[in-house]
Amino acid sequence: MKNKGLYLTTLFVLMLVSVAFGTELDEVYKHYGSYSYVEAEGLRIYYPDSLKEAIPRIASGFSRIRNRLVKVFEKDNGFAVSVILNEHDDIVESTADSKFDFINLCVFDEMDTLSARSYSLEKRFALSLAKTLIKKSSSNVSFQWRRFVAMLLMPHWFVEGCALNYAFPMDTLQYSRLLDMARNGNLYSLDDLNTITSQTTLAKEEMLFQAHSMLAYWESTFKKGADLELIKSIVRKPVGFETAFKKYYGVSLAEAYDSYVKYISLESGNLSSFTEPNFLDVDYLKSDNKIFRSYLRISDDERIWVSSQRYTTENYDLYYRKGIQKPIILLRNVHPGVIYDYANKEIVIACYSVMAKREKRLTLWRVTLDGRARCISSLASSFKPLGIKDGRVYFLRSTSGAISVMSVSPNENKSEKIEVSFGIRIRPLDVALDFDNNRVFFTFQSSETLTHLAYVPLYSKDIEKDTKIIHSWDGEIRALNYCNGRLWFAFDKNHTTIQLFSWNEKEGCLEQYTNLPGGVWDIKISDSAKNTIDVTTLNNGGFSIASVPLNGDIVEKLSANSSFAYNEAVCPTIKTHRYRTEFSTSLWKPALGKDASGNVIGVYSMRTDRLGRSSIVLAPTYGLKSHKWGYTSDFMRRFDLLKVDLSFNDYTTKRSYMDNDYYERVKSNRFGFEYPLRLDMALEFGFDLAKRSISKNEGGGLVPTAGKDHYYFINVKQKSIRTEPYNNIFPRKGRLVEFRYKRGDDTLFGGDMLYDSLALKWDEYIPLNSLYVLTLSSYMACDNKLNDIRRPEDLSLGGEKYMRAFDDSYDSGDNLRYVSIAIARPVRLELPRKFSSVRNEFSTIGVFYELGDVKSEGKFDYYYDRGLEVTSKLLLFKRIPTSFKAGYAVRNGQKEHDTYFNFYFDDLKEVLD
Repeated sequence: MKNKGLYLTTLFVLMLVSVAFGTELDEVYKHYGSYSYVEAEGLRIYYPDSLKEAIPRIASGFSRIRNRLVKVFEKDNGFAVSVILNEHDDIVESTADSKFDFINLCVFDEMDTLSARSYSLEKRFALSLAKTLIKKSSSNVSFQWRRFVAMLLMPHWFVEGCALNYAFPMDTLQYSRLLDMARNGNLYSLDDLNTITSQTTLAKEEMLFQAHSMLAYWESTFKKGADLELIKSIVRKPVGFETAFKKYYGVSLAEAYDSYVKYISLESGNLSSFTEPNFLDVDYLKSDNKIFRSYLRISDDERIWVSSQRYTTENYDLYYRKGIQKPIILLRNVHPGVIYDYANKEIVIACYSVMAKREKRLTLWRVTLDGRARCISSLASSFKPLGIKDGRVYFLRSTSGAISVMSVSPNENKSEKIEVSFGIRIRPLDVALDFDNNRVFFTFQSSETLTHLAYVPLYSKDIEKDTKIIHSWDGEIRALNYCNGRLWFAFDKNHTTIQLFSWNEKEGCLEQYTNLPGGVWDIKISDSAKNTIDVTTLNNGGFSIASVPLNGDIVEKLSANSSFAYNEAVCPTIKTHRYRTEFSTSLWKPALGKDASGNVIGVYSMRTDRLGRSSIVLAPTYGLKSHKWGYTSDFMRRFDLLKVDLSFNDYTTKRSYMDNDYYERVKSNRFGFEYPLRLDMALEFGFDLAKRSISKNEGGGLVPTAGKDHYYFINVKQKSIRTEPYNNIFPRKGRLVEFRYKRGDDTLFGGDMLYDSLALKWDEYIPLNSLYVLTLSSYMACDNKLNDIRRPEDLSLGGEKYMRAFDDSYDSGDNLRYVSIAIARPVRLELPRKFSSVRNEFSTIGVFYELGDVKSEGKFDYYYDRGLEVTSKLLLFKRIPTSFKAGYAVRNGQKEHDTYFNFYFDDLKEVLD
């Protein structure tokens, strides 16, 4: 055991020090520190103490939105909305918890993004609340099974589109992308929309924009309020969605869709008179569904920009290209805001860094053109550089719910200072600096849609008193830039597309410089191209760079509307309370599951702390084949990053040992602790006091040793899979590693079984090109037993995961070795017409070769096999997501073979939530 353990432990250490492929998501977020909560009319807001000063402003905006939405859902007028806030600046998706009807939100508004991540805090609250009210109005939370059935019967895009339609009007950025899709014949069909849960984030957003527009059009064209009536009817009496659709809208779903396509195609046709742009560097930058920002010509033959090319969501890397050379990545996981220091030939940009508590936070960096980077401000939440003056870098920082303009000297430690603080009542959506006149230009909103373009002196001490409004508009004003004595920005004067404008201060008007069919999404002006301005515009489903003359013809002049007086929003009366552990209760509901013997039924109850710090789960169960009652219970408590888990279980399950079938009863008391080692890796340790007994010996043969199986354990799990569509069935890049150690004990815990068990599983996914992926897998384990005990966890190989040519465990023992190599690629598979109710979303086909053996003593005599495997993501009844796996494997040098297939329903959660 000593040499084998040393071998596996060495591999485990390599896992700890190795660099993972493509870790892009942080799954270790918890609510840190002390929390309080406030109660206002219809609101209950939980917040970290750092947000205390900003809560009146936040509560005021939330109250306004709640009062608007509950008028639509009249029976829920008395519904108290529970909202949990956090202040992370890494992107954490806003969610509406379907079990307990509360909303989780991050207060960080990310400037300069083009996707749904740019939604303000108020918009994200409105969307989450609309989802909650739709589900709540359809059925009470205690009738979870009704929601379950209804969500399966209705397309996911319909429910999401309904929520968007009630949350807020469609904005210009969404509408521009939709018109571009219609203009180029890229609208999604109804069958395409049904695949929304499996699409990339950017494709999913396009589907949501289309669903939003469709629901709004159907409401105005056919029947107002038909969407809610339809949802409620399906909850009360489950029927086919298309049948219910025709009943409440008065037309079939196909007819309604065709009517919408005609409408939006006509709208997109109105863009034919717009001016087509002069594209730049299309070969390097153009890519479908990828976003490019901050394109800057730093010299005649050098370019820098940020791009989401490596990602399926709006995450960015910093790119640099010289001449005709291939672009290189200078820095990964950055914020899209970029400035260039021409004097020092360095780029200033914010980058995500891992902080002390395993948080990803934005800090400010300087990067040379050869890729050398250094942090110049480690203040967390420093997210956008604005300019350089007198050697100091000016940038934005968001803390405690407020935004400030900061400056720092790159060569002095801790030299940061605040230049302008916007306070807690004004929340700027974009900022630009005018060093010539010492002014700060910014935009902010005073309602859900009313946007104001304004400026304030750079060193102002009273931001509200000194603010001067330039223009107020019920729409979009974004991408502020100050250059050549003028303020440049993107503005949607017609609520259809957003175009390039400048503010003529002398004449007091706004001047339009573009009329691009794809609109203007980003603006960059470089010193090396003083006569042109580079803008990002839509180009047939993707984004490209277009060049616009600075002194070009003015399309139109608009009078600036500055007749706006800032009025402080009325804040509801609030009461502040210190947060203590507060449990929400889910009433008893049916629980269905599986054990080794087949189906298990029971009832399930969960009580959870609102901040996710504690939970209590209890589920009495009954085995349909074992005919035995049992229960599962779990108690969890978090202490900062440390999670403590106590589980008490009593169950009977069918097992097989040495080809003999028997039923085993297990009473287990498990005490576990978990701590994150880094963002993609967690350590788990603890002990388990289990008692095993033989309930029934069907075969009459040899069974494992009964008695007290007391052991302690150490597990380390690493999961770093690049976020891609369908990565649960076809990971394209990344790593899955699991290290396990168990030791049976008879001293500290008084157990009857003595053993050492050590195992390491390692899966590596390596992309060979854009299609093919190489998968390398290994599984090494040893299980050293003393006193001739027989353990039911004897190591074995065989089945659809390991040694697939063997339909069941072909051997078992104390030592196991297994390796495999597989190459797979996506393929397009069409199902026969008789399976018209099933849609095949995505399929892969691959070949594999594997070898392995398991022995108790002696040398390994490896078995070999090879085969072909097909994996598919299906939509049963074009609605219910499931995964299907089928394969054929043969043993090398022998005639024996195995055919296997299985269904998995792991993807239902996203639909039901």
